[in-house]
Amino acid sequence: MVTSINYWIVGGEFQDSAHKALTPGTQTVQGPYDSYDDALAQWRRITHDTKGNAHIRYAIAQETQKRARHEPAPV
Repeated sequence: MVTSINYWIVGGEFQDSAHKALTPGTQTVQGPYDSYDDALAQWRRITHDTKGNAHIRYAIAQETQKRARHEPAPV
């Protein structure tokens, strides 16, 4: 088995400061990134650009995929 790891930036604008529900249409997903450091650099750019809005939040999510050695890598 081969394990591949991708990183994604997910988030958007929440309806209120409780951060429980996203405002419809504001959700975003960026990636995949091959390394955590690449995702973190992009996360820093995004959060810097939106730091004036307390309702916007982003997080880095990790996706782990296991596949047999003879299977092609996902695109």
